[in-house]
Amino acid sequence: MKKCFFVAAAFTLSGCAPLSQLHDPIWEFDQAVHSITTSQMAYYNGAHTVECERQFYANAFDTVLKAKNIDLREKCVVDDRFYLTSRQIEARRKLFEAITLYVDKLQAVASGEDAQNLDSSLQAQATGINGVASSAGLSKDDVSIASYVETAVAELTKMALEQKKIKGIKEAAKSQKDNLATVVEALKKENLMIAYGVNGDIGEIRSKLAGIASAIRDQQGPAVFTYLVSARGYLRSINLSSSAMTILPDDTITDSRQPSPDKPSPDVNQFSAVLQLNKALDGIVAANNALAEEPEKNKTNLVSAVNNLVALSKDAAAFQKAITQ
Repeated sequence: MKKCFFVAAAFTLSGCAPLSQLHDPIWEFDQAVHSITTSQMAYYNGAHTVECERQFYANAFDTVLKAKNIDLREKCVVDDRFYLTSRQIEARRKLFEAITLYVDKLQAVASGEDAQNLDSSLQAQATGINGVASSAGLSKDDVSIASYVETAVAELTKMALEQKKIKGIKEAAKSQKDNLATVVEALKKENLMIAYGVNGDIGEIRSKLAGIASAIRDQQGPAVFTYLVSARGYLRSINLSSSAMTILPDDTITDSRQPSPDKPSPDVNQFSAVLQLNKALDGIVAANNALAEEPEKNKTNLVSAVNNLVALSKDAAAFQKAITQ
């Protein structure tokens, strides 16, 4: 039986196919994951900004109608209505860094390297995240992070820190299949909850602006027109979802003007842009699953999964651009 021989720096998969055959799709996999991470962090920061705007307009409204004082230099202060604080955003950054570090490790293996050849800063980053997750530090910083998610993060970064050479890409992907899916599923559910929360914040701001418009109209008549134009422009500028996102269905009436029996459910995604982001997260899991199956025997499935992931990452990047303009 013919055997395959490779240079000393190379590894084998479960068969004789060289890892170099998988280098390009895994490199694209890695790049797409980094792009999706950037888009996700932009989403978190955009949502947090809307929360702060909601708080400011609530204070401004009280100042105008109730003769209260307001400090225009005052920074955003966390209140009991916040669902995404700066501290929580940093905790979620660690979740995404765990995923990117894991895929970076796959890329290193596919390139014929081991963990020691990974950039020292990435190694330090992996060590830090693994230490925090292993000691229940993530859930301590944010109780909304479940223990099983924290455990999955610890396992993802643990693999990135392995000093021994991994026997094969398939084994590595298979060993982290469930951990990756666990983290991604938690992130997807939260993305939907954040979208609904942001929609509520924008609705409150719209209500406050409408109240002020009414007061201006009562006192200044047609002069309110200029204010209305400005208010509409402002609302468009803070719409995290951009014009590409569909409007939430009204939860009190239907087209027949009859009471609606059902209220919107976070499990049913009404937001096309957030759906794009979640599809990209699903794409990460799908690409990893293709690696875990038999990439050396059916490279077509892997290439297809990675190509789909790259396309989804571009959609997510377009979403990021839309919300930051």
